[in-house]
Formats: sequence, structure tokens, C-alpha cells
Amino acid sequence: MSDPRALLQQALEFVTSKQWGTTPYMDVRVYEDAARLRDTLRAALKQPEQAPVAWWNPQYGTDSYAFSDEKSDEWRVPLYTHPTRRLTDEVIADLWARNGTYHHHFARAIERWLKGQE
Repeated sequence: MSDPRALLQQALEFVTSKQWGTTPYMDVRVYEDAARLRDTLRAALKQPEQAPVAWWNPQYGTDSYAFSDEKSDEWRVPLYTHPTRRLTDEVIADLWARNGTYHHHFARAIERWLKGQE
């Protein structure tokens, strides 16, 4: 499997290259989509790489002794914290617009969004 950051960088280089969007007949929405894609790729590349918080040995299952805070031949599977999802003003406005102004529906929409279901 390729390095995910290298793939993001390749995608960004393509989208910012002259090969992308040189046709004069392209719809304005394509240019807007490309600009959003460039912004998204740049933001993803600015995120720091995570370091493992612990190491796991799958032979031990999920017992407490299956984990270690140091990597070794025995504990070789890295474990990471879950990245946080941040609510931007745009996401909040979109959730509010799509889910009405009733606070209960809005709160449930935020929960779904945080779980990746919205």
C-alpha cells in the first residue's frame, strides 16, 4: 500500500497542474469543485502525522496484557487515537438549514455528523 500522504500530494499536484481545467468549455462549477478539492487536499496535507499511542499483539486478543507503550517484536501493531471532527461554521449552518430550527432535530443532526452518518 502506498503512503497516504504521498497520494494526497500527487492528487494536489495534478489538480493544480495546467492539465487540469485547460478546456475553455468547462462549466464554472467544475472550476469551483476543483478549487474546493485543492483546498481540501491542502488542509489534509497540513495535518500533522499521528504517532502511535500504544502497541498491540493480536495473539493476546484484547486482554490487558496484549498492549504495550513500547514497540517490540512482540508488540508490533500500532494503535492511534481517533482524529477529532471539528464543526465549522459552514457545517453548522448546513446542518441547521437541513434539519429545521427545532433544537432536538438540530442536536441529533450534530450527533449523526460527529459519528460520520450525516
